[in-house]
Amino acid sequence: MFLRNVSRGVVAITLSAAGLGPTARAAEAGKGRIFITGPAAQAVVRALDGARRKLANPACQEVLTDFTDPEGRTLRENLGPIAPADYLGLLVIRDGEIPKGSGRCAHPAAGAFTERGSRVVFVCGGNFDRQGPRLRENALIHEMLHSLGLLPPRRQGYGQ
Repeated sequence: MFLRNVSRGVVAITLSAAGLGPTARAAEAGKGRIFITGPAAQAVVRALDGARRKLANPACQEVLTDFTDPEGRTLRENLGPIAPADYLGLLVIRDGEIPKGSGRCAHPAAGAFTERGSRVVFVCGGNFDRQGPRLRENALIHEMLHSLGLLPPRRQGYGQ
């Protein structure tokens, strides 16, 4: 992986083609990027590396067949021929605290969020940075599941 656009405190990291299998060209075309500032930028890079290692394990990949989208397809079906670890390289990571006061990062436990079916994952910088490495890795895998079609749980005032 290499750094790009490091001026003005913005870190944009493009994942290299090495080891990305069928998604390498897509990642090199600019779809696998991190656009975030501050200490959370390195935390995201480390979390993505850890999440990739976890998803390389067949036991971890079972999560993709444990859940379905609203149409009844497994998340593995939605992933298609792409390896789960490679799919992480297609996610675009953005700052979830912009615009300030948007509210999605207000809860201290909120580390990241996305919309179902979107490849854009928003990271709550300070919250994400304060979480432990395993929790950060799991948060990115969790958001990947939503990206692949998993509905968020129904909670009072959330997803209703």
